[in-house]
Amino acid sequence: MRSQRRELLIRFLREKEVGALVHYRVLVHLQPAYQEFRVGEGGLMETERAAQEIVSLPTYPGLTGSELETVIDAIEAFGRAK
Repeated sequence: MRSQRRELLIRFLREKEVGALVHYRVLVHLQPAYQEFRVGEGGLMETERAAQEIVSLPTYPGLTGSELETVIDAIEAFGRAK
């Protein structure tokens, strides 16, 4: 999911015992191996914006209905806590 308050959301979810992660903090086009393509910072603006907002939530086949409700409830509580 995306949130403009990503770090606050992650802390909030962790307090509620909901795992939340940020994957790929360094974008592919900013990796040293891709410097030859000359797409530096600012070259993919929407990609960079999304990368600052994306949060990975627990989703996997073994997630129970109860666990899913916990994730949903925590996200809703964060939205209400503005």
